[in-house]
Amino acid sequence: MKKSGLVFLLVCAATIAVSQTDLNQNVQRSPELAVHAVPMKVQAPHPGWQLGMVSWIAVDRTGLTYLLQRGKQADPIVVIDNDGHVVRSWGSGMYTMPHSIRIDSEGSVWTTDGQWDSNSDALKERPRVSHTS
Repeated sequence: MKKSGLVFLLVCAATIAVSQTDLNQNVQRSPELAVHAVPMKVQAPHPGWQLGMVSWIAVDRTGLTYLLQRGKQADPIVVIDNDGHVVRSWGSGMYTMPHSIRIDSEGSVWTTDGQWDSNSDALKERPRVSHTS
């Protein structure tokens, strides 16, 4: 190895070591966040309805919670209120493996499909008011 290559590697290693020390110090100085779990039980809108594994959640500016779930007995996107009642749901047949969801500042719902070999484009949709399926 050339001398310049060795010097470069030593400089990189030293930089990483200093950066790691700075990061550890910053973490230790960071204030603890007041985070606590809030249990929320989703109320089934009809017999046979059941959530699968919830892969992601998002909350809109009105306080509604959007769940992106992977079960077969409910639509992939389920919107619930603070009492756990299903307000609306949609998305059946749109995903191979629902992965993530977010609500933008205009209220549009963005989702992605996590199946690596599927069409993994982000989907943007304005939610329609409808009854649960």
